[in-house]
Amino acid sequence: QVSLKLPIAHLPALRYKFEPVLEGRQVTHDFVVLNKGSAPLEIQKVKTDWGCTAVSYTRQIPPGGEGKVTLKVSTNHKGGKKLLKTATIYTNDKKNPPIRLSIIGEIEKFATIRPNQVRLHGVTGQEIKRRVTIIATPKYPFKIIKARVRDGKDISYQLSEEKSENGQKYALTVENKRMQKGRYFDIITLETDSKIRPELHIRVYGQLRQPTEKEKKGE
Repeated sequence: QVSLKLPIAHLPALRYKFEPVLEGRQVTHDFVVLNKGSAPLEIQKVKTDWGCTAVSYTRQIPPGGEGKVTLKVSTNHKGGKKLLKTATIYTNDKKNPPIRLSIIGEIEKFATIRPNQVRLHGVTGQEIKRRVTIIATPKYPFKIIKARVRDGKDISYQLSEEKSENGQKYALTVENKRMQKGRYFDIITLETDSKIRPELHIRVYGQLRQPTEKEKKGE
């Protein structure tokens, strides 16, 4: 009787839980892949979630050898949430199904910004104004030292400091200046005294239309 030489994929750990990280930072982890078989183990592909990419993986692992799958996870815009990303490894180990990996952990906020973007939608000739609240997270305190706008042709803004028991608080008021119908886009940059996050960016989307006849008559 002839015994077939076969690869056997084995991962000591299928789940990685990371310590809380600040939003915007990348989480990278190496998953160890062992070949406990008697033939070369091939990692054919790694399928990942959106926002999770396989940075690299060992293509072939000899019998008794060790390889790895390196995953990188983006934490952008995930502040205040629990992040869970998965990936699936496909190999030439026919006796075992595809192997599912997971990365999980808490993402911390640098600041609470509500809303996180400004939409100035309305009718030409009317006042269109929106208010954005920025509150510093106590763990990452900062002060806004300056505000600037990329273009400024269609908007005006005013920044003020407010009292808060939960951390440094600011109010940003953005107002439409455009008189004709159409769309525009701009960015307001808030410069902080923090080395962790020197700038905060507020996107502004404008969309104006002409008033209807009923609106013109005030109906």
